[in-house]
Amino acid sequence: MPRAHGTDRTDFSVWFLDAEGQVLRTHCLYTDKGCNCCHCQERKEPVKIRQAVSYPDGAKKLILKKWDEEIYSAEIPDVPVIETDCEDHAKKKSPTLKLTWKSNTKDLVYLVQWQDEHGVWRGCAPRTTENSMTIEKKMFRYNRIASLRILGSSGIATGMAIWSGECIYGQPDEPSTPDDVDIQLVDIPDTNETVSTGPILRAVVTSNNTKSHSSPDLIWYDEKGTELDRGKSLHLTNLPAGQHQVTARVLDKGLGEGEKQWLIEKKSDGTFRILRGSIDEEKPC
Repeated sequence: MPRAHGTDRTDFSVWFLDAEGQVLRTHCLYTDKGCNCCHCQERKEPVKIRQAVSYPDGAKKLILKKWDEEIYSAEIPDVPVIETDCEDHAKKKSPTLKLTWKSNTKDLVYLVQWQDEHGVWRGCAPRTTENSMTIEKKMFRYNRIASLRILGSSGIATGMAIWSGECIYGQPDEPSTPDDVDIQLVDIPDTNETVSTGPILRAVVTSNNTKSHSSPDLIWYDEKGTELDRGKSLHLTNLPAGQHQVTARVLDKGLGEGEKQWLIEKKSDGTFRILRGSIDEEKPC
């Protein structure tokens, strides 16, 4: 959403004109909503202005005015057209991919962003004037499909391009049968007996009951499917008092995949118990 402007008007305004010089839209400018300096409060100069202003379709010129006096103007160029491509994203042994792009406009400043598992766009690196960037694949560790966005700006007009594709890493080159993955709690017997535990659960992932993985991609969920934590440990102190069905799921990164559940009780005195030991979905208690 655009940044909300303040309530105190200034003497400044922005005007947008089309190619024939006709006014398309004007915007009054306001003092920065978060600025508490005496200049802005008393409408003295200099004032601090930070305000989102939308461009109308067909705008070719921007004019900044103080009352009726023009104090600044700039031509609005066409929106840059950006084309992008990606290399090495499907090479299983390559820990990085290389994003390249080109534009029909010179002297642009670019910002490269990646989309996380929640759909939020996040910056990959500071702004750049280059036309390529090498990006580590581990940035997409929870996404099989990587999405990258390039914003190219001349300072006024900004173009955009998006690349999406499969991101493969950390897997063997030859096809293999996924291992039989098992998840066990450290120092907790895998029985149907109720046992006490500390405030932190630690899990170990094994394949074919022999090979232990030191860095498994584990995600912990509650009974509603809400993500509780990631990694080999789960902090139980964040759970409310009562009984909770907790699931640990290991993602398939070429080592296999699986999940296991436990019934956890947080008592009113702040201690914890595992009820009925572990609960296998295929063999419920």
